[in-house]
Amino acid sequence: MRYATVLFALVSWGLAGGQPAWSQSDAQPAVFRQTVARDTETRVASLSNIKVYDGTACMTRFIPTVELVTAPQHGTVRFDTADVGAPKGSGCNNSVTGTVVLYRPNPGFIGKDQFTYKVQADPMAMDHTGTQNPLHSMIVTVR
Repeated sequence: MRYATVLFALVSWGLAGGQPAWSQSDAQPAVFRQTVARDTETRVASLSNIKVYDGTACMTRFIPTVELVTAPQHGTVRFDTADVGAPKGSGCNNSVTGTVVLYRPNPGFIGKDQFTYKVQADPMAMDHTGTQNPLHSMIVTVR
């Protein structure tokens, strides 16, 4: 049985990756960008931690806890647990459960907004050296 752990942001929603941080004490947020429609709540990111069995079957290992660090100035953010689909590049043939990040711009707002959130470390990991950046900064363009 082969195991793999994946924490991912779904690329199918147009997210671009940022720089990894190797120490949580000096971590700079990984920067992601997303374009959304005005006056509509939109899923801008998805996070999950999975196990891959036999290269194709996946199950959720744990659902990441996410905390808002800096709120957007022109909208609201909420986090929810939901089906996030099959992790891109994992080889999974089934969907998994994870945390979704949802952004809603203020009524009538058009322009750029930004917020930062923190993904809590894997509670089962033995090594918490910061090889994964816990801070994510989302730059949202509302059209």
